[in-house]
Amino acid sequence: MPDVFISYNRDDRDRASVVASALEAEGFSVWWDAALRAGETYDEVTEQNLRTAGAVVVLWSKRSSNSKWVRAEATVGERSSTLVPALIEDCERPIRFELVQTADLRHWRGDRNDPHWRAFMQDVRTAITRRGARPQPVAAAAAPSEATFETTFWNSIKDGKDRADFEAYLKRYPNGNFAALAQNRLAALSRAAAPMPPVPRAAPQQQRPAAAAPSRPAPQPRPAPAAEPKKSGGGLLVGGIVAGLAVIGIVAFLMTRKSPSPDLVATAAPSAVVEAQTPPPVETPVVESPAPDATTVPPADESADAIAVETPPVEPTTPAEEPAPAPGPFRDCENCPLMTPLAGGVFTMGSPATEPGHNAYEGPQHEVTVKPFAIGVYELTNAEWKACVDDGGCQAKPGGDGAGDLPVLYLSFRDAEGYAAWLSKKTGRKYRLPTEAEWEFAARGGSATAYWWGDRFERSRVSTSGAVAVGTSAANAFGLYEIAANAREWVADCYVNNFLKTPVDGSAMTDGDCGKRVIRGGAWFSSPADMRIANRSRIDIDVRSRYMGARLAAEIAQ
Repeated sequence: MPDVFISYNRDDRDRASVVASALEAEGFSVWWDAALRAGETYDEVTEQNLRTAGAVVVLWSKRSSNSKWVRAEATVGERSSTLVPALIEDCERPIRFELVQTADLRHWRGDRNDPHWRAFMQDVRTAITRRGARPQPVAAAAAPSEATFETTFWNSIKDGKDRADFEAYLKRYPNGNFAALAQNRLAALSRAAAPMPPVPRAAPQQQRPAAAAPSRPAPQPRPAPAAEPKKSGGGLLVGGIVAGLAVIGIVAFLMTRKSPSPDLVATAAPSAVVEAQTPPPVETPVVESPAPDATTVPPADESADAIAVETPPVEPTTPAEEPAPAPGPFRDCENCPLMTPLAGGVFTMGSPATEPGHNAYEGPQHEVTVKPFAIGVYELTNAEWKACVDDGGCQAKPGGDGAGDLPVLYLSFRDAEGYAAWLSKKTGRKYRLPTEAEWEFAARGGSATAYWWGDRFERSRVSTSGAVAVGTSAANAFGLYEIAANAREWVADCYVNNFLKTPVDGSAMTDGDCGKRVIRGGAWFSSPADMRIANRSRIDIDVRSRYMGARLAAEIAQ
């Protein structure tokens, strides 16, 4: 049984060799394999050493962070509490491991007296001591409840779209437990890659407004009051094209109806051209009375408000005054984000220890009272960011703008705060990033489950193959889109690794590591566990990443 198992990418062999030599000089027995990662050399000896090592040292680099094998080995180490990660170059670690304390060996070149190396040694000794204090199984097979490396590796690739991963699995495990599934996935990927004849569509996505249209409409926020029948600005166009002269009487009747006001036009959905010709989707955001589904529990106070607004007065004594509608989604300017007001309330923040995928830094669960505030119906878009850039308030993002209705990515915390400051100055309303409590309150939409729709992950509700236009995926009970997947979202709180001292009034945590801020919501490539509402992570405030975006909050009158 080795003291230390080293996991690394074969392109980092030279750095791994220096680490291995220094560990041996410290008196540790070390197991490492310089030829690993191709899929054909991994054998039972390697797995046995991985499972019995006192510490699993993972060397994170740009290459190892993208290696399925290294991720699987790191997962095994994490589950056995033997993981000791070390950063050997600047890179984005896998999201699952961002919150694990990581040694900084980026500039270390073999000096065993270097303070960074000494701190790393302390982590290694702690892991070995912790492992030695627990009863050890006679063999890996003696722990049937623990997944084998084969299972761990399969779980890390099963939802992917890279043929090489499934080919590597079959080469290593030709008769493995998941061999048939791997063959099916390869066949499915081959079919997906085959050219398909074009299929005409009634409402192609190309009709979605592009980035050049800064006045991208937003969805009709709620049903119109009874005194003003709902209108459709595209109805006449459709009627004229489809019916022609044969239904001239119907067209004439429609023309007698009141035209939509400019305000309503300005609040049409992101895919306004399509939605003007088709019925609104089930997930159209209606703040006052969110449509319940089988797994979502709407908050009682929101439902009560909706009933009070929609129920006509009993036996009115005056003929006529129509009740004022409850506050609904709003924009403060043509290119401003669409915001929806939330009444606030009390909810339970965090995840229980029994929730699959639960991490210790998601607890303890505690009650939080959130004050009324407004939050973005969608994530901040490229079109909205471009308006700030054109006005001189923001900088252009790496990789260009992209489609206007896609979420703006590569946002650092400072970028997001800068946009909020620009928007506040432009509109006179206080815009900001939501606090962590506000974000979770809004994301739950009144639910207390792992996801806003229930406890089981449902892939059909999220995007997993890339960022999609805002408003594409399902909305939660508060009418908020892309809560899970698409982009990860910055919140205002300084990072702390638990909720023991966090505010219970919904305000931001300001006493933690303020050089790192909390991010919430899973990205499109995140695992189901990372798309849970309670999942949280931390990122340096100046880091820009291809999966980082934002959803704004705003102050409203109470």
